[in-house]
Amino acid sequence: MYKIKIDDVLTGIFGMIIFICLALITKDMINYKKADNEYDRLKKYISDETETETVNADETGNPYIPQYPDNIEDDASEWNAEGLAADYDKLYEINNDLVCILSIPSLDLKYPVVQGSDNVKYLNTTFEGNKNPAGCLFIDYENSRDMTDPHTYIYGHNMKDGSMFGSLKRIMKNDKDKKDIKAYIMTERGKYAYDLEKAEVVNIDEYRASDKADDLLTLYTCWGNDKNKRLLVTFAREKSNFDHIM
Repeated sequence: MYKIKIDDVLTGIFGMIIFICLALITKDMINYKKADNEYDRLKKYISDETETETVNADETGNPYIPQYPDNIEDDASEWNAEGLAADYDKLYEINNDLVCILSIPSLDLKYPVVQGSDNVKYLNTTFEGNKNPAGCLFIDYENSRDMTDPHTYIYGHNMKDGSMFGSLKRIMKNDKDKKDIKAYIMTERGKYAYDLEKAEVVNIDEYRASDKADDLLTLYTCWGNDKNKRLLVTFAREKSNFDHIM
């Protein structure tokens, strides 16, 4: 009789553990879905295609489509292959902390990036201001908003469903062709193209940023279940006429 009661208690405990695990998994899935739906809605304000010819902002009424200088008009179509366009008016109405749009086409990554007054707020706050563990991509609060610092950091969660910075871990696979991985930043002032420099997993207690940084962009996210490990993916800005289109 005593053994039967112990078995019943253990069965009840295991059943409760399974129930709690399923509840947590379900909660995560619901939060992931909410975040995905939100960022899918934002995509209507961010386009992957821009006009291939020079556009006059006064005629279109849209001052946020970057203008191609006359001396590089012939190269505009090449740039447009990875082009970005955004309706900044609409995005600013949603969140005036907006800094830029980040796109890595080979990883199907494209999100708005914000900057808060600290590096905490957007860990669990989405672009639309909703509380969600997916959070939002954000640059370090000490970085310049115009992306002109020698080294700019963008933080984001390594989501299990591959969203946010969850796709960055694909860079660590040996079969990934590194030269095909390019990052693109779009601000109100222009577009910037970046080439992949390196991807590394570091111990945050030992990591020290290079003091020789020059137009570097590092994407910073967690790595596995080790709280001391981080995945850092660093890009270097291309030295070309497309670096800064006014």
